[in-house]
Amino acid sequence: MNKIKSVIKIMLKTSTCNIVIKNGHIGRWYFDWNNNLITAYTYLKYDIENPIDIFDKTRTVTDLALLIDTLTLITNQDINTSIVISTEPIIDSFVGNVIYKSKSVDQFCFEIKNLKHQSNASSLNSSDYRRIDTHSSLHLSDKDLTIINLLLSKATEIKCSNELKKLVNYWRRGVDLDHFQFIDESFLSFYKIIEYVSKTANLSDKDIPKKYCKTKSLKMAYKFAIAAKLKKTTQDQYQMLSEFIDIRNNWDIAHSRIRPLPDEHIGDLYYSYMDSIWEYHSHICQITRMVLLRKYGLQNLSLINDGGLYRLEITNI
Repeated sequence: MNKIKSVIKIMLKTSTCNIVIKNGHIGRWYFDWNNNLITAYTYLKYDIENPIDIFDKTRTVTDLALLIDTLTLITNQDINTSIVISTEPIIDSFVGNVIYKSKSVDQFCFEIKNLKHQSNASSLNSSDYRRIDTHSSLHLSDKDLTIINLLLSKATEIKCSNELKKLVNYWRRGVDLDHFQFIDESFLSFYKIIEYVSKTANLSDKDIPKKYCKTKSLKMAYKFAIAAKLKKTTQDQYQMLSEFIDIRNNWDIAHSRIRPLPDEHIGDLYYSYMDSIWEYHSHICQITRMVLLRKYGLQNLSLINDGGLYRLEITNI
């Protein structure tokens, strides 16, 4: 195998929005986000005689998924925000006297001036174009943009376990699936985070207060709250968490059995036939988002009820 040192530059298309980020840093990537395009740089060794190797290594060795999933987690502040980032990069490689010292977009841009442009590759496909709606745009408020930049500044030196990378990937898929109106599948992606975190509580039934032992759903809700280190959780919030579990287990979400239709329903027949189910969808999105951001090491995050829905609040950051 003839490996060569290179600077890798990728470009990722995004939804039309007013996000502008200069010299961001996540994992091994240094990036700018401007004009609905993320331009990111990193270092990579790949087999120059194997054209496919540059695709494989860019996706695996450089943790491209971490970049995409983390930016999705930070920028999507509501279930309906749906800022979508391409998962199919345009890749350029530059070879020569690679110094492995650049630590900003500006430094990478300066370094590649003295390198040879070795290859250009693109894996863009029609499915990726369908993910990004070019006919709509989103204008975030100044407050939203401030929150994004604050979170990003604290997430610069992310060191994620494989488990956390998987959970954040589930969250990103939940946003994508909601964007496509696959509501059941979106709920399931967020629910997998609830399910995994609750299993890490390492509590037996005797460790759970009796008032939370009335149902299996309440038990699981209590375990999630403990494992997620939720503070000052109210009885209503425990009930809401248990209802996420009831929705998954007792309604028609990815079950093999066919359940009878309800006598009454409003609107389309979606996963629970419950009034205001979109509120539950928003709640599970926001709660899991906060828990994952905390697992990244971000502090002073809480959810406040704003007109019936939860939104992230940051204090002393």
